[in-house]
Amino acid sequence: MKTNKLFGIVALMIFAVLAAGAVSAVPTIDRVEVDDTTLSQNQVNYLSVETGSTIMVDVWLTSTETNNNIRVEAFITGTENDDVSDSTDLFHVEPNATYKKTLTLVLPADSDEDKYSLRIIVSDRNGQERIQNYNLILDEPRHDLAIEDVVFYPENSVTAGQALLTTVRVENFGQKDENDVKVQVSIPALGVSATDYIDSIDSDDQEDTEEMYIRIPTSAKTGEYQVKIDVWYNDGHDSISKTMLVNIDAAPEQKTTTTTTVVTTTAQPVPVVAEKSMLRSVLEGVLLVLVGLLVIVAIILGVSKLSSRDE
Repeated sequence: MKTNKLFGIVALMIFAVLAAGAVSAVPTIDRVEVDDTTLSQNQVNYLSVETGSTIMVDVWLTSTETNNNIRVEAFITGTENDDVSDSTDLFHVEPNATYKKTLTLVLPADSDEDKYSLRIIVSDRNGQERIQNYNLILDEPRHDLAIEDVVFYPENSVTAGQALLTTVRVENFGQKDENDVKVQVSIPALGVSATDYIDSIDSDDQEDTEEMYIRIPTSAKTGEYQVKIDVWYNDGHDSISKTMLVNIDAAPEQKTTTTTTVVTTTAQPVPVVAEKSMLRSVLEGVLLVLVGLLVIVAIILGVSKLSSRDE
């Protein structure tokens, strides 16, 4: 019985030594910083990190022996998006050397304001790992809008000379309601734009603009054009932008027809007024001649009568 107990104790000691040796192959985590602020393990860290922001996580490691397959991972648990994580490539460590690795985490804008856990894992290819947890507090920023969606009509392409209609959906992730939100859609390469205002967007809510109308110039050539969406809020102090692409087809060419005009020269008829004038002139001339003849005849007759009396 004593021999069995002794054997068991020795086996446990050997297992403990092997386990300790296995863990010792993975570097220790000396320090973790988020945006230049040092975190304390398993304690409440009074560090406020806003949702929708990008944080830099710096991890300092010290190795006790050589290992060619070390990897550092960082991820935040508790968010609706499980992809809040980053990891390094495999790297080589030497004994008694300190290494610094930087990871980048992008926090979802739709995360709830709450406490979260930042988990750091240092592991090797054999599955040995060290894990340390750090508590973080995620805050919602006071003012934070996002362009949630953009809808074009026509959806696929628009012909030059026709209209492009655009509707923009804006979501409010901030703590404050936003009023008089200005939304502008523009195609810089063509020098055209349209603007609309959203009266109010409540916190944790979203609103759509009215359809914004842009007429594509008839001179636009076929191609892919950048459409820029700009949103101004917080009394114009803050703004966000988004760029999308739209296909424009050149306007169809106008068919031209050639018209030949044949000019025919004909004798111009004499105007009726001119004919009447000529006829009148002729008649007046004839009348004058007749009157003259009558006067001559009358004179002759008068002379004849006087002559007869004298005889």
